[in-house]
Amino acid sequence: MRKIMETAINDNNQSGRKETPPVEVGVHIRAEILQRKELNTNEKLILSAVIQLHKSKGECFASNPYFSRWLWIPQGTIEDNISNLVKKGLMTRKIEYNGKQVKRRVLIPNLRLLRLKKKNMQGVSRKSGYPLPKIGLDNRE
Repeated sequence: MRKIMETAINDNNQSGRKETPPVEVGVHIRAEILQRKELNTNEKLILSAVIQLHKSKGECFASNPYFSRWLWIPQGTIEDNISNLVKKGLMTRKIEYNGKQVKRRVLIPNLRLLRLKKKNMQGVSRKSGYPLPKIGLDNRE
């Protein structure tokens, strides 16, 4: 499976250079994203990866093959989910051109829209400020 995925990624990499994802680095999915019922699991994972790259590098210009290698999600699924996230307004896609050729794509997460209002939170972690999920253990004795 890994060999097939690597072959597909290398075939789709037009620049000729092999992109290496941060294998040792995981993806942190924030509570605000986990609680969004309108997002599927792959959308939550991709959106979290975009936010992580955006915050660490100042912008996210990772390609679909890069996300595919890092997150172990097929490239077609990455493309579809990024389009869905753009349609939902959770991120914008900016494409930079060099003449008629695409130079790079920049994904910009809509951080303002992703934040929950304080009145909608069940509780807030003192350490991180993120909302705590309601897990239904309030009736314990």
